[in-house]
Amino acid sequence: MKILLTADPFIPVPPIEYGGIERVIYMLIDGYVQCGHDVILLAHKDSHHEKLTQRFSWPHEQPKRIQNLVNAFTLRRVVRKTQPDVIHSFSRLQYLLSIRWATNAFTLQCYQRQISPKTTSLAARIFPSHRLQFSACGTHMIDPNWPHKNRWHVVYNCTDTDRLTPIEGQDSEHFVFLGRIEPIKGIEEAITLAKQTGTPLKIAGNIEPEHQSFFDQKVLPHIDGEDIQYVGTVIDQQKHVLFAGAKAFLMLIQWEEPFGIVMAEALSCGIPILALDRGSVPEIVKNGINGFRGQSLEELLSSVDSLNSISKENCRRDAVKRFSIPAIAGQYLKILEKGASL
Repeated sequence: MKILLTADPFIPVPPIEYGGIERVIYMLIDGYVQCGHDVILLAHKDSHHEKLTQRFSWPHEQPKRIQNLVNAFTLRRVVRKTQPDVIHSFSRLQYLLSIRWATNAFTLQCYQRQISPKTTSLAARIFPSHRLQFSACGTHMIDPNWPHKNRWHVVYNCTDTDRLTPIEGQDSEHFVFLGRIEPIKGIEEAITLAKQTGTPLKIAGNIEPEHQSFFDQKVLPHIDGEDIQYVGTVIDQQKHVLFAGAKAFLMLIQWEEPFGIVMAEALSCGIPILALDRGSVPEIVKNGINGFRGQSLEELLSSVDSLNSISKENCRRDAVKRFSIPAIAGQYLKILEKGASL
């Protein structure tokens, strides 16, 4: 098949630092090409991948009303020029309106953040089911009472399990927190859990300007360079070192996070997860198999001593089976191939 992949215009594929979805798109290109498909990418102007058949850029990176319209007609132009068999869209749903009468190609619109049932229902009325279907990166994101629920699919996000592998010979001695430093990510809770269990904590993540005061007031006073360490922003290569020797990855989120890719990364390195039962956590963390989840910190405290019972091999095996590039690309391709045949 000839697959047109579209990404939001804000961040290049792959991202320079953070940008989970853009990284997933980059990996899907590998997965699709490996399966013998041609891939065309429409994304930020700095995007690249050596295996692409063609690459196109959005004219506007931070679109508003008029710019959104220009971007939408850029999609229309690219579709007419390349004539894809299927369109795998990680960009804005509204852009698809420009191609309603420009192509008969099947489109899969993917959601990695909050879904608007109003706009998806409107799109479902405009496009017939053989032309447009939807996917989300977690079952918890989809309301079973939504109309057109037969158009919805669930496909998790992937990670590069070939690159993120366990490092042998490292003792399990510290917790890891990796994510944006802000309240909803559970960094305060991670510090509390580490202190209450007497376990060293390594913190990695970026600090957005709007959360600098939160970091200065709520996180920085706890950092002593030994028991609580802040290592700053880490790139992909540094994650491997960060996870080496970790007792567990802490996912103490305070919101309904759609999918925490970092959980898949930790599991790929053989690291179990301690998580609060919110967002995608119940779908990813299997109690006693690849980690523990609970409704409160108090509940998780009772699980810390049981972390040694979890096999690193089981964590790794679970990640490869459910979150590897071939596994996730294969799930998407089943949907795309079926859609192309309709």
